[in-house]
Amino acid sequence: PKGWSGRSSPLAADGSFSAGGLSPGEYSVTARTTQPPIHLASQYVVLNSADAGLDLTLGPGFDLKGRIAFETTSARAGLDPSAVRVIMEGLDAMPQLFGDRATVGDDWTFGATGLAGRYMFRLTLPEGWAVKRVQHGITDYTDTPLEVRADVEGVEVLLTQDLTTVTGRVTDDRGRTVTDAIVVVLADAPERWGARTRFVQ
Repeated sequence: PKGWSGRSSPLAADGSFSAGGLSPGEYSVTARTTQPPIHLASQYVVLNSADAGLDLTLGPGFDLKGRIAFETTSARAGLDPSAVRVIMEGLDAMPQLFGDRATVGDDWTFGATGLAGRYMFRLTLPEGWAVKRVQHGITDYTDTPLEVRADVEGVEVLLTQDLTTVTGRVTDDRGRTVTDAIVVVLADAPERWGARTRFVQ
């Protein structure tokens, strides 16, 4: 469910599992091997007032390939590929269990394996850099999830140094400077307040 108050369940010798004490609602149940080669399975289940049973059949995940692009060719001269991390944040599995990191090569291409389900692109970048756009084909996935149900190629992540800054001063009702306050800058649209969002600083 949204917000991730989920849980994990160990497997018995016969491959069975059980997770009890769940509130009614929609859940995603995901199984994934912990060692390469990665195999996984994911299934939605709706819990009402009755218990539910399901079978998960593991299969190989899918590959994703893309490249890092820049607004100008000269911009990348001061940036090392090892300083850029592409993180595939899974929405159909608990992120703390199933985090997927795409490796960025010296030629600025990146790839991830063993994927299945919906993913958000989250990048870790040096100071002074930001993501301008994530695109696959004609669709923009900068702030919407990409659903991986087959191998994906041709994802482009465009980086920019064209950043904006908000500056100001915090005072009390008498105009005196306040130094023990926290300032939060966030987008006006609540749907942009997700985990690791670029719209909250």
